[in-house]
Amino acid sequence: MSKEAFIFILGLMVFAAALYWLAQANTKDRQTMAEILGMVVVQKGEEERGKDYVLGNFRQSLAMQGEMHGRPAGVWVRSVRRFTKHNSKNMSLQTVLAFDLKGESQTAFRIEPALTGKLQSWFGGDQPVISSGDPEFDRLFRFTSQDSSAAIQILNPEMRNQLLAFRKAVVGDMPNSDLGRFSGDLMMGIFAVEGNRATYTVAGTPSEKIARHFAMAGPFLAEFAERLQKQA
Repeated sequence: MSKEAFIFILGLMVFAAALYWLAQANTKDRQTMAEILGMVVVQKGEEERGKDYVLGNFRQSLAMQGEMHGRPAGVWVRSVRRFTKHNSKNMSLQTVLAFDLKGESQTAFRIEPALTGKLQSWFGGDQPVISSGDPEFDRLFRFTSQDSSAAIQILNPEMRNQLLAFRKAVVGDMPNSDLGRFSGDLMMGIFAVEGNRATYTVAGTPSEKIARHFAMAGPFLAEFAERLQKQA
Protein backbone atom coordinates (compact mmCIF):
# COMPACT_ATOMS: atom_id res chain seq x y z
CA MET A 1 0.00 0.00 0.00
CA SER A 2 1.33 3.40 -0.94
CA LYS A 3 1.82 6.16 1.59
CA GLU A 4 -0.88 8.28 -0.10
CA ALA A 5 -3.41 5.44 0.05
CA PHE A 6 -2.63 4.83 3.72
CA ILE A 7 -3.12 8.52 4.56
CA PHE A 8 -6.40 8.56 2.61
CA ILE A 9 -7.76 5.49 4.43
CA LEU A 10 -6.63 6.87 7.78
CA GLY A 11 -8.42 10.13 7.01
CA LEU A 12 -11.63 8.26 6.21
CA MET A 13 -11.38 6.35 9.48
CA VAL A 14 -10.91 9.56 11.47
CA PHE A 15 -13.86 11.15 9.67
CA ALA A 16 -16.08 8.13 10.33
CA ALA A 17 -15.06 8.10 13.99
CA ALA A 18 -15.91 11.80 14.28
CA LEU A 19 -19.34 11.24 12.72
CA TYR A 20 -19.99 8.34 15.09
CA TRP A 21 -18.97 10.45 18.10
CA LEU A 22 -21.24 13.30 17.00
CA ALA A 23 -24.15 10.91 16.50
CA GLN A 24 -23.64 9.42 19.95
CA ALA A 25 -23.41 12.86 21.54
CA ASN A 26 -26.57 13.97 19.73
CA THR A 27 -28.44 10.86 20.91
CA LYS A 28 -27.33 11.46 24.49
CA ASP A 29 -28.34 15.14 24.36
CA ARG A 30 -31.80 14.25 23.08
CA GLN A 31 -32.30 11.57 25.70
CA THR A 32 -31.25 13.95 28.48
CA MET A 33 -33.59 16.63 27.17
CA ALA A 34 -36.50 14.20 26.91
CA GLU A 35 -35.99 13.05 30.51
CA ILE A 36 -35.94 16.63 31.82
CA LEU A 37 -39.13 17.52 29.94
CA GLY A 38 -40.91 14.24 30.68
CA MET A 39 -41.06 13.26 27.01
CA VAL A 40 -39.87 10.33 24.91
CA VAL A 41 -37.37 10.49 22.06
CA VAL A 42 -38.82 9.82 18.60
CA GLN A 43 -36.35 7.84 16.52
CA LYS A 44 -37.78 8.66 13.09
CA GLY A 45 -40.16 11.50 13.72
CA GLU A 46 -42.63 13.20 11.45
CA GLU A 47 -41.10 15.70 9.03
CA GLU A 48 -42.61 18.95 7.86
CA ARG A 49 -41.73 21.66 5.39
CA GLY A 50 -43.11 25.13 5.41
CA LYS A 51 -42.72 28.81 4.73
CA ASP A 52 -43.16 31.53 7.30
CA TYR A 53 -43.56 35.27 6.74
CA VAL A 54 -40.52 35.89 8.98
CA LEU A 55 -38.66 32.57 8.98
CA GLY A 56 -38.56 32.01 5.25
CA ASN A 57 -38.32 28.38 4.12
CA PHE A 58 -37.88 25.78 6.82
CA ARG A 59 -37.81 22.05 7.37
CA GLN A 60 -38.35 20.44 10.74
CA SER A 61 -38.47 16.97 12.24
CA LEU A 62 -40.14 15.77 15.43
CA ALA A 63 -37.42 14.85 17.93
CA MET A 64 -39.51 14.00 21.01
CA GLN A 65 -43.10 14.02 22.16
CA GLY A 66 -45.19 13.71 25.29
CA GLU A 67 -47.28 15.91 27.53
CA MET A 68 -46.48 19.08 29.47
CA HIS A 69 -48.83 20.97 31.77
CA GLY A 70 -51.74 18.80 30.65
CA ARG A 71 -51.19 19.45 26.94
CA PRO A 72 -49.90 17.31 24.07
CA ALA A 73 -46.41 18.62 23.39
CA GLY A 74 -43.47 17.99 21.12
CA VAL A 75 -39.95 19.19 20.47
CA TRP A 76 -38.99 19.84 16.86
CA VAL A 77 -35.56 20.46 15.34
CA ARG A 78 -35.85 23.08 12.63
CA SER A 79 -33.54 24.07 9.80
CA VAL A 80 -34.29 27.56 8.50
CA ARG A 81 -33.21 29.16 5.25
CA ARG A 82 -33.94 32.85 5.03
CA PHE A 83 -33.81 34.92 1.87
CA THR A 84 -33.02 38.52 2.71
CA LYS A 85 -33.83 41.74 0.91
CA HIS A 86 -30.26 41.67 -0.32
CA ASN A 87 -30.80 38.25 -1.97
CA SER A 88 -28.37 36.52 0.34
CA LYS A 89 -29.06 33.32 2.27
CA ASN A 90 -29.00 32.90 6.02
CA MET A 91 -29.05 29.37 7.47
CA SER A 92 -29.78 28.49 11.08
CA LEU A 93 -30.75 25.56 13.32
CA GLN A 94 -33.43 25.97 15.94
CA THR A 95 -35.18 23.88 18.59
CA VAL A 96 -38.92 24.37 18.99
CA LEU A 97 -41.17 23.51 21.94
CA ALA A 98 -44.70 23.14 20.58
CA PHE A 99 -48.02 22.73 22.40
CA ASP A 100 -50.85 21.42 20.23
CA LEU A 101 -54.03 23.48 19.94
CA LYS A 102 -57.45 21.91 19.39
CA GLY A 103 -57.78 23.76 16.11
CA GLU A 104 -55.90 26.18 13.90
CA SER A 105 -55.69 29.61 15.47
CA GLN A 106 -56.94 32.53 13.42
CA THR A 107 -54.84 34.94 15.47
CA ALA A 108 -51.23 35.05 14.28
CA PHE A 109 -48.75 36.92 16.39
CA ARG A 110 -45.29 36.77 17.91
CA ILE A 111 -43.76 37.81 21.22
CA GLU A 112 -40.03 38.32 20.86
CA PRO A 113 -37.17 40.16 22.59
CA ALA A 114 -37.39 43.85 21.74
CA LEU A 115 -33.93 44.61 20.34
CA THR A 116 -33.29 41.36 18.47
CA GLY A 117 -36.90 41.40 17.29
CA LYS A 118 -36.30 44.66 15.46
CA LEU A 119 -33.66 42.92 13.40
CA GLN A 120 -36.32 40.60 11.94
CA SER A 121 -37.60 43.42 9.72
CA TRP A 122 -34.33 43.14 7.79
CA PHE A 123 -35.62 39.80 6.51
CA GLY A 124 -38.93 41.34 5.43
CA GLY A 125 -42.56 40.37 6.02
CA ASP A 126 -42.94 42.05 9.38
CA GLN A 127 -46.33 42.38 11.09
CA PRO A 128 -47.57 45.56 12.83
CA VAL A 129 -45.99 46.22 16.22
CA ILE A 130 -48.54 46.54 19.03
CA SER A 131 -48.09 48.63 22.16
CA SER A 132 -49.23 46.81 25.29
CA GLY A 133 -49.58 50.05 27.25
CA ASP A 134 -46.99 48.77 29.72
CA PRO A 135 -43.73 50.75 29.26
CA GLU A 136 -41.55 48.14 31.00
CA PHE A 137 -42.98 45.31 28.93
CA ASP A 138 -42.67 47.25 25.66
CA ARG A 139 -39.06 48.10 26.54
CA LEU A 140 -38.15 44.42 26.79
CA PHE A 141 -40.54 42.70 24.38
CA ARG A 142 -41.74 43.26 20.85
CA PHE A 143 -45.32 42.18 20.24
CA THR A 144 -46.53 41.84 16.63
CA SER A 145 -49.90 40.84 15.22
CA GLN A 146 -52.40 41.66 12.50
CA ASP A 147 -55.26 41.54 15.03
CA SER A 148 -54.44 44.02 17.78
CA SER A 149 -57.72 43.70 19.71
CA ALA A 150 -57.55 39.90 20.00
CA ALA A 151 -53.84 39.98 20.78
CA ILE A 152 -54.21 42.55 23.58
CA GLN A 153 -56.95 40.44 25.18
CA ILE A 154 -54.65 37.42 25.20
CA LEU A 155 -51.60 39.29 26.49
CA ASN A 156 -53.31 40.88 29.49
CA PRO A 157 -51.46 42.34 32.54
CA GLU A 158 -51.30 38.93 34.25
CA MET A 159 -49.68 37.35 31.20
CA ARG A 160 -47.27 40.26 30.78
CA ASN A 161 -46.14 39.95 34.39
CA GLN A 162 -45.64 36.22 33.93
CA LEU A 163 -43.52 36.86 30.85
CA LEU A 164 -41.42 39.50 32.62
CA ALA A 165 -40.79 37.04 35.45
CA PHE A 166 -39.78 34.39 32.91
CA ARG A 167 -37.27 36.75 31.31
CA LYS A 168 -35.84 37.58 34.74
CA ALA A 169 -35.39 33.87 35.48
CA VAL A 170 -33.63 33.23 32.15
CA VAL A 171 -31.52 36.38 31.87
CA GLY A 172 -30.80 37.23 35.50
CA ASP A 173 -29.31 40.64 36.28
CA MET A 174 -28.04 42.46 33.21
CA PRO A 175 -26.76 46.06 32.98
CA ASN A 176 -29.58 48.51 32.21
CA SER A 177 -28.06 49.56 28.91
CA ASP A 178 -28.60 48.76 25.23
CA LEU A 179 -25.71 46.30 25.38
CA GLY A 180 -27.10 44.67 28.51
CA ARG A 181 -30.57 44.39 27.00
CA PHE A 182 -29.20 43.01 23.74
CA SER A 183 -27.15 40.42 25.62
CA GLY A 184 -30.29 39.43 27.51
CA ASP A 185 -32.30 39.26 24.30
CA LEU A 186 -29.84 36.77 22.84
CA MET A 187 -30.62 34.41 25.73
CA MET A 188 -34.36 34.52 25.03
CA GLY A 189 -36.49 32.76 22.44
CA ILE A 190 -39.66 33.62 20.54
CA PHE A 191 -43.25 32.75 21.45
CA ALA A 192 -45.55 32.45 18.46
CA VAL A 193 -48.70 30.98 16.97
CA GLU A 194 -47.95 28.57 14.13
CA GLY A 195 -51.21 27.20 12.75
CA ASN A 196 -52.49 24.63 15.23
CA ARG A 197 -49.55 25.03 17.62
CA ALA A 198 -48.33 27.50 20.22
CA THR A 199 -44.53 27.50 20.05
CA TYR A 200 -41.41 28.70 21.79
CA THR A 201 -38.30 28.71 19.60
CA VAL A 202 -34.63 29.11 20.53
CA ALA A 203 -31.42 28.92 18.53
CA GLY A 204 -29.41 25.70 18.65
CA THR A 205 -30.00 21.95 18.77
CA PRO A 206 -31.39 19.83 21.65
CA SER A 207 -29.28 20.00 24.80
CA GLU A 208 -29.60 19.93 28.57
CA LYS A 209 -29.35 23.73 28.65
CA ILE A 210 -32.22 24.16 26.20
CA ALA A 211 -34.25 21.54 28.06
CA ARG A 212 -34.03 23.54 31.29
CA HIS A 213 -34.88 26.70 29.35
CA PHE A 214 -37.97 24.98 27.91
CA ALA A 215 -38.96 23.73 31.36
CA MET A 216 -39.09 27.36 32.52
CA ALA A 217 -40.99 28.44 29.39
CA GLY A 218 -43.59 25.68 29.75
CA PRO A 219 -46.00 27.36 32.21
CA PHE A 220 -46.27 30.53 30.10
CA LEU A 221 -46.61 28.57 26.85
CA ALA A 222 -49.40 26.45 28.36
CA GLU A 223 -51.33 29.54 29.48
CA PHE A 224 -50.64 31.16 26.11
CA ALA A 225 -52.14 28.13 24.33
CA GLU A 226 -55.16 28.12 26.64
CA ARG A 227 -55.93 31.77 25.93
CA LEU A 228 -55.52 31.24 22.20
CA GLN A 229 -58.15 28.50 22.26
CA LYS A 230 -60.57 30.62 24.29
CA GLN A 231 -60.11 33.43 21.78
CA ALA A 232 -60.84 31.14 18.81
